[in-house]
Amino acid sequence: MARSEKSGCRKPWARVAPLSTTTTTATRIFFLVNGTDWPEHSHAGPTTPKLYHNNRNGTFSDVTRQAGLAVPMFGLGVAVGDYDNDGFDDLFVTALGQSHLFHNNGNGTFTEVTKSAGMWGPSEFSTSAAWVDYDRDGKLDLVVANYVRWTEETDLYCTLDGAHKSYCTPESYKGTSVRLWHNLGGGKFEDVTQKAGLGDPTSKSLGVAILDYNDDGWPDILVANDTQPNKLYLNKKDGTFEERGVPSGIASAKTVLAACRHGRGCRGL
Repeated sequence: MARSEKSGCRKPWARVAPLSTTTTTATRIFFLVNGTDWPEHSHAGPTTPKLYHNNRNGTFSDVTRQAGLAVPMFGLGVAVGDYDNDGFDDLFVTALGQSHLFHNNGNGTFTEVTKSAGMWGPSEFSTSAAWVDYDRDGKLDLVVANYVRWTEETDLYCTLDGAHKSYCTPESYKGTSVRLWHNLGGGKFEDVTQKAGLGDPTSKSLGVAILDYNDDGWPDILVANDTQPNKLYLNKKDGTFEERGVPSGIASAKTVLAACRHGRGCRGL
């Protein structure tokens, strides 16, 4: 996780996603999401994501800067999807603070379009995200998982021995809701979290997955929480969701590995 010298978060991490930036070849490249440099390094602090181009000879080249992705952030996760249906993979990078949307220009470069897309403003502890066409209008929407209400300024002091600062457990911080962005087309998004019935401030989300758990042809949303019940949001086919974590049997961590145990067509998680 992202951290700084003052934060109570853990050591840096990176997540990897394969994607294509052009249609000229079938070569796959790798995008790494970085949190922060190691504290003992001279430039510890926010880092940029890294984009590695596959040279097709067993090696990769760092093309982050020329691709327009050298944006400093405490990155935590990435979702790859073609939100404007132009045939090129776009990127949404979740982060501590402001998350970022990068539009694929189709020529090996990206443009940061968070503000013009209407996504600028939320400063959250966003851990992961998933593209999903939840209303089946042919345009990818986006669901973002958020962890707890934490900033460097609101960091709590916890200690195990009474003398040294240690990490606080998730119970020390208030939860927060996932966020659902509806794709309006034309490169614009609208926050429909409350309207869609996903505004639950008790969640402490680390992961999100898309599935059709009842085989009705409509995508549902699974949210994996830390120290809180997991949530399974049933798509009601009218732009809203109904939370079904407990009746489906996945609310408890003990049963998170299966959405149900019996019945034909049951979706395993």
